[in-house]
Amino acid sequence: MKKLLLALALLYATPTAAQTPVWLCNPSPSGCTPAGTWSVSGTVVGAGTGTTGAVTATLAAAASKTTYICGVQVSSTGTGTSPVTVTPLAAGSGTFTYQLTAPGNFSMSYSPCIPANAQNTAITVTAGANGTATAVDVNAWGYQQ
Repeated sequence: MKKLLLALALLYATPTAAQTPVWLCNPSPSGCTPAGTWSVSGTVVGAGTGTTGAVTATLAAAASKTTYICGVQVSSTGTGTSPVTVTPLAAGSGTFTYQLTAPGNFSMSYSPCIPANAQNTAITVTAGANGTATAVDVNAWGYQQ
């Protein structure tokens, strides 16, 4: 039984690029509304693509609502290392910074989801410039409440 519980915990704790958290707003938490550029089964997603410059995905702001981020996924071609930042997050969190080594993929899920530092504030996920990249993709998902 312990092995089964451990296996289930690892399964749910390990994010993958294909993982889409459809449970975020479906059924919705009280007052949950889309917070990005498009929506899949109630999940809010911001996406950005590019090449050598910085690439950003944004979860939009909304009046009288707080935007929450629940996960990010970044992939890059080329070589080298560039920072991935998630900002502005609630007090005590501020800005999260990760290092992406190209070529490669980076995924992170936040449970519980993390709020922006104030109402009516967008959350951005930015992959730093990589002069050797031919493709960079940044995805973020969350909700507003």
